[in-house]
Amino acid sequence: MKRGTHHTPEARAKNAAAQMGNKNAEGSVRSPETRAKLRAASTNPSAETRAKNRAAHLGPKNPFFGKHHSEEAKAKNRAAATGKHPSEETRAKLRAAHAGKHPSEETKAKLRAAHTGKHHSEEMKARCRAAKLGPKHPNWMGGISRDPYGWDFNDELKEEVRRRDGYKCQLCGTPQAECRRAMAVHHINYDKKDSDPLNLVALCVSCNIKVNKNREHWTAFFQAMAIRRAIAELRKSQ
Repeated sequence: MKRGTHHTPEARAKNAAAQMGNKNAEGSVRSPETRAKLRAASTNPSAETRAKNRAAHLGPKNPFFGKHHSEEAKAKNRAAATGKHPSEETRAKLRAAHAGKHPSEETKAKLRAAHTGKHHSEEMKARCRAAKLGPKHPNWMGGISRDPYGWDFNDELKEEVRRRDGYKCQLCGTPQAECRRAMAVHHINYDKKDSDPLNLVALCVSCNIKVNKNREHWTAFFQAMAIRRAIAELRKSQ
């Protein structure tokens, strides 16, 4: 049918009946009387119909007919299941076979000797340590860590810096009481001979290791912190 064509009242009635499932197997529209009988049969079957349905589900017509085991079959199944447990003789054989999988004392001794041979000798250990020292180490900075500290960088100065910084890491804020050791005192410009208190800052061990990399960044960071501290102290004095 072309778009825009309207159905006739008769065609609309047939379509409505078809959509409601009111057609029989031949495609004809069922009468109201037939539809009423079908509704009654589906909602309230007679005693005769119910009896026929029950009979259909019993005996050979039942899909599960014959699948129930007889007493003889049940006894055979129990016997078969019981036979799945190994006898004492079989269990003894299994234990013996399993015991043979454990290495003998001689084999264990050989394995220990082979494993012992995997440890490095003292000479090899010395070579490994030497390979990690000096320019071969990934964190090598040209040997500046071996530079000596200034004569005035002593325990009294370190303690003064820790007290000034409130015994707290100036990077992560961890208090010294929660650390395993006293706060490290870090040289902001990485010059070990410059022990001016303005060039020193208290850090926990973890942060002191962290600032060994990206030194330009941390120098600027702590210098700005020292300037802010000096300005704050100057305002307090005024």
